[in-house]
Amino acid sequence: MRLSLICSVLALTALIFFAALRSIPATDNTATAESAAAGLEEATAQIEANQSEFDQQIAAANQTIADLRDENADQSTTLEATATERDELQSQLENMNEQLGVVEAANAALESDKNSLTQELAALTAGLESSENATREAEVNIQSLNDAIVEGREEAQTLQARIAALESERDQLTQQLAEQENNAVALSAAENDEVAQAQALLEQRAQDLAAAEDRIAALTEMTTAQEQTTSALTEQIEGLELQVTSLSGEASGLADEVAKRDTVIAGLIARTGGGVTSPVAGCQEKTDAVLAEAKVSFEAGSTTIDSSSLPLLEILAAIASDCVQQNLTLEIEGHTGSAGGVASNLLLSDGQAKAVRDFLIEKGVQASSVRAVGFGGSDPIADNETSDGQSLNQRIVFDWEQS
Repeated sequence: MRLSLICSVLALTALIFFAALRSIPATDNTATAESAAAGLEEATAQIEANQSEFDQQIAAANQTIADLRDENADQSTTLEATATERDELQSQLENMNEQLGVVEAANAALESDKNSLTQELAALTAGLESSENATREAEVNIQSLNDAIVEGREEAQTLQARIAALESERDQLTQQLAEQENNAVALSAAENDEVAQAQALLEQRAQDLAAAEDRIAALTEMTTAQEQTTSALTEQIEGLELQVTSLSGEASGLADEVAKRDTVIAGLIARTGGGVTSPVAGCQEKTDAVLAEAKVSFEAGSTTIDSSSLPLLEILAAIASDCVQQNLTLEIEGHTGSAGGVASNLLLSDGQAKAVRDFLIEKGVQASSVRAVGFGGSDPIADNETSDGQSLNQRIVFDWEQS
């Protein structure tokens, strides 16, 4: 556009100059006209030269404009593509912002859940530590009670031996007193004094016997209280009660088992009938003979009687039913090996003994004539270092006493 304006100005200048020459009067001399014509030719030539240059410049400018238009078209296309890409990125950004909002909300919920779980974990940890402390204290208490029970039993055995000795001595003194009374008429005053001394001694012995019996009763009550305390502590340690499962043993082959039991009982009676001197010895020999041929088995590590031992317990129940009618008392002893802790073995043996006791009671044995006691691994009969020894030490023992 600038080149075109310049060309127009030059053309206008030339026309004005040409018009001025034509207006010069004819009277001017020829030299002046020639000079003007020459100037006009030069001006025309210059204009043509300038026009040619201007044309070239215009052509170059047009080419430049065309190139710029092409470049502008390319840039427009690129700009449109860029705008499209920008719109897509903007849409993706909006989607990502929405997703980010969802993630942030989920993260806030997870953070809240984490805080709640952290608080619950802290509470559970505190409760667990408290339970562990209570468990340790309970185990210490159980051990102390076990020691006290053992000492009480030893003292009871000592007192029972002392009572037996006192009773024997009382019988002897009673016999001596009876003899002295029968011969009282023939005795002198000195002999009468001896009788009085013997009576006084007898009364003293009777007082000692009464005191010993009171001591035994007190020890029995203490042992019962200790067993109840041990049971309560067991509930705290284990967190559950030992469920005693009673199995009736009644099946399609019950008649055969009863016949087998009767045969065994008859054989035992025939075997022991000639040499039995007392009901206690007779019942002890019968149950020992049965338990010598087979043992009462339990499911591993539990107080549940194994089904294979039910026929054996049926036989023992029949013997026990006959024996308790003879004014006898049965103590069922539970024993374990050394595997496991002292407290857990004591609880296991006690639970197994009680399971046998409950089975006998269910089969008709008088409940007041049967008691169960667990000794844990305190009374081994074999080497606990071997598996066979452990198996032998895991046993149920029947101990008969006169009521």
